[in-house]
Amino acid sequence: MGTFSEDTDKKVLDHYIGAQALTPPATIYVGVSSTTIAGDGTGITEPTIGVNGYARVAVTNNNTNFPNATIVTAKAQKKNGTAITFPQASGTWGAELTDVFLVDGATGGTMLAYAVMSVPKTITTGDTLNFAIDSLTFRLG
Repeated sequence: MGTFSEDTDKKVLDHYIGAQALTPPATIYVGVSSTTIAGDGTGITEPTIGVNGYARVAVTNNNTNFPNATIVTAKAQKKNGTAITFPQASGTWGAELTDVFLVDGATGGTMLAYAVMSVPKTITTGDTLNFAIDSLTFRLG
């Protein structure tokens, strides 16, 4: 189970209480980390983009890929509505991957949400990392 970043939480609050404009990104990028991610976006140790086939996965930010939020145990949550599949690895992506994150850029960008993977994974040559439908869950606050 993941959560939205501190930056996302602030933007949502400012939008609804303060009427500040909020423009969601047209594309969300999914990345992975071999270290624990903090709510402020620090702590990410991502495989090197462009090395051994690693790249963040671009996902169109729409209701098909991220269906309407639901309430579970009095908390609003979003899940992925389609599978998210990374490119096939052409080499090792480094240390065991433990966390996943959503960001608004193919490189760099602002972290939107993050979660601990239910099963850590080491990616080696020929592997394809995949998150099945409904396997990524993110909650507010």
